[in-house]
Amino acid sequence: LLENIKNIVIMESGLNYENNLDVMKLSREYDCVKPCIGFHPEFVVNSTVDDADRIIEYIYENKEEIVGLSEIGLDYKFGFKEKQHVIFKKFLTLAEEIRLPVIVHSRWAAGAVIRVMKNFDLSVDLHAFSGTIEEAKKAVDLGYFLSFGPNLVFNKFRQQMLETIPLENILTETDSPVLGPKHGERNIPNNITLAIKKISEIKDLTVNDSEKEVYRNSKKIFKFL
Repeated sequence: LLENIKNIVIMESGLNYENNLDVMKLSREYDCVKPCIGFHPEFVVNSTVDDADRIIEYIYENKEEIVGLSEIGLDYKFGFKEKQHVIFKKFLTLAEEIRLPVIVHSRWAAGAVIRVMKNFDLSVDLHAFSGTIEEAKKAVDLGYFLSFGPNLVFNKFRQQMLETIPLENILTETDSPVLGPKHGERNIPNNITLAIKKISEIKDLTVNDSEKEVYRNSKKIFKFL
C-alpha cells in the first residue's frame, strides 16, 4: 500500500527505543514515511534515565533523517511526575540543540508542559491538547501550534477551543487509532478530511482554504515539507 502512495506524507512517531527502530526502518523503506523519534511518557514511567539517554544517542546518530522529536511530554495519569519532568527536559534540550520541532503529549499536564517549555527556544506542536482555553491562549502567545484530530467532529470542548485559536496556529492530526469522529470509534487516517471540514465550518472558510492554511502552518514547523 505504501509503495503506491503519492503526494502524501506520513509522519510516524516513536514511543520507546524498540518502536523508534521500527519507525526508522519504515522511513528508510518508504519515502512517504518521515520519522519522528521520541519517548512517550507512558513508557517513561517504567524506564530509567539511561533508557532515555539511549534514545537520545540514537537521535544524535540519525539526526539528519529525523524530522521531529515525538512523542514526548508529560502524562500525569501515570504518575512518576519527577521522572517524567527530568526526561522531558532532556528531550527538549536535545531538540533545542539540534533544531528539531517537538510534538508534545500533555494529558492532565497541560499547564506543566507549557511552564517547562517556555524556557526553551522550540517549534512546538501540542498534540491533542486537552488543557483549558486559557492554557491554549498561553500556548498561542508562545507561538505554539495546536493540532486537532477527527474527534473535533463531536467534541464540543475541542470546537470551543478551536474558535479561540488563530488560524495561523492550527494544525491537524490523525492520531489513529484514537481521536475518531465518533466517540469510541476506531480512527483511520482518512478521517482527517472530517477534521478539515469541521475547521472550515467553525472558521467560516471553504474546505480548500482550510487545507491551504493548515498546510502553510505545517510548513512553518516541519521544514522538510
